[in-house]
Amino acid sequence: MKKQSFKKQLTHLLAVTVLTASSLGGITLIASPTVSAATVSTSKIKLNEKDAVKKFHKQFKNTKVDEIQLETKGNKFVYEISGTDNQKEYSTDIDAKSGKVTNTKSETLENGEQKTNLDLDKAISRKQANKIAEKGR
Repeated sequence: MKKQSFKKQLTHLLAVTVLTASSLGGITLIASPTVSAATVSTSKIKLNEKDAVKKFHKQFKNTKVDEIQLETKGNKFVYEISGTDNQKEYSTDIDAKSGKVTNTKSETLENGEQKTNLDLDKAISRKQANKIAEKGR
């Protein structure tokens, strides 16, 4: 397994904090690998954010995404995506290398509970965020 330099990993960690603007105009963290990501090669990420969202929507039709995170679990990167419809909140984990859905769950929303949905048209990719972070160093 090819290991990336600490400098590249740090750039990656900085990049994921600037990925997208939400529909409210604020910064939304669309991906946030934990510090343990320094031991996991980002070359293992084969699935991009948009394809992960497509897989989520295939699993949970008629939902709006309110959160996307790219986390490390063991030696893998996993997209954690959550969204809602009018009655329930849904979440799923998707392996960022294989694209396989590894975990799903749903729960009923409490009366009056609302989530802020992401404007996915304003989201930038993880690769674009990496470029922005590299320019800023």
